[in-house]
Amino acid sequence: MKRAAIILAFIVAGCATGGTVMLAGKVPEKSKTTDEVELFLDSPKKPHKVIALVNSSRSGSDLGLSEGMALEKLKEQAAQAGADGIVEIQREVMDGGAVVSSGAYGRATATENSARASAGGIGSLIRTYTIVFRGKAIRFE
Repeated sequence: MKRAAIILAFIVAGCATGGTVMLAGKVPEKSKTTDEVELFLDSPKKPHKVIALVNSSRSGSDLGLSEGMALEKLKEQAAQAGADGIVEIQREVMDGGAVVSSGAYGRATATENSARASAGGIGSLIRTYTIVFRGKAIRFE
């Protein structure tokens, strides 16, 4: 039972992951901070160039928390690339189904309907989501 609770806690907590593909130059020796990276809804008027493609994702049961952590990870990826901002940001939300804690035998991942049936009224049902962000990291010229 203790093992099942630990596994369930890990799945619910999730973690943010990310990746960067450098397009121009190499990764700078000194990164910027995430506070120095701006998110742009429209292309900035200042001259700039795209230096990297960045992405991040986070899975969890709290959609708002997942989104915030994934955006922060996106900014972190851009900061490590030496970017001043991120443009053309795309957001995708995927329904991860449900995680069922069903007592002595731990958990199973399933669709919500099959999860309710397998839980048989015993245990708990937690909805999970995965948030994915993609964008272009830019540096001002």
